[in-house]
Amino acid sequence: LFIAVPTTAGTGSEATIAAVVTGEEHRKYAVSDLCLIPRYAVLDPTLTLSLPPAVTAQTGMDALTHAVEAYLSLYYNTRETRALAESAVRDIFRYLPVACRDGQSLTARERMLRASFDAGCAFTRASVGNVHAIAHTLGGLYGIPHGLACAVTLPVVLEDYGVAVHPRLARLGSLIGLTGTERERAVGFLEKKIVARKGLREGLARWVNAALPADRGEPGFFGREYVIVERQERVEVARRGFAKCDHGMAPS
Repeated sequence: LFIAVPTTAGTGSEATIAAVVTGEEHRKYAVSDLCLIPRYAVLDPTLTLSLPPAVTAQTGMDALTHAVEAYLSLYYNTRETRALAESAVRDIFRYLPVACRDGQSLTARERMLRASFDAGCAFTRASVGNVHAIAHTLGGLYGIPHGLACAVTLPVVLEDYGVAVHPRLARLGSLIGLTGTERERAVGFLEKKIVARKGLREGLARWVNAALPADRGEPGFFGREYVIVERQERVEVARRGFAKCDHGMAPS
């Protein structure tokens, strides 16, 4: 009997068919199989009360990335996965800042666990995309926590998608209380700042300054997406992400 008991609110592993293995050569490999789905998931918020703000923020941003990428999926999402992703986004924007400020809030911890679970269910069907492909590559190469890599990569990739994702981002913007035109809500969603600054600067400095592999791109594979991140591109993504975080990613 496979029972999963998460101790962070981020990966959604208690709801997914996926596992990730980091090889000796510092590449991350995704393993997907129905046998990896737990029979039961126990969401106990008391097990997350001791998480420091930085880990809370980073794992929460992993859950948000799961929800957003599942919601933007062109081919694999369904009415159910969209509803799950919307629920997760709504709760993360509302309760992640609270959990970062007050780690002892059982309500915030409980809602974040549920949001992580819902996002896990959503991306198990709808998959993830370029954010995870890049984040897994960078995490494997430099040992950067996955949630941190997602936190700084997500706004950069969504920005690069451009107007193609504005309709869906606008709907997510409406869910978190944004108003205005479709473009205004989409851009507003991109600019909304909810994660804690603590822990981001140090991690990003390590990311940008880490020794790069010799003269070749490094592949990252996750969620039906394959991305070659060349040396300069990798550094540029990190710098752009850092610039966004560095301009006030404190909870609001």
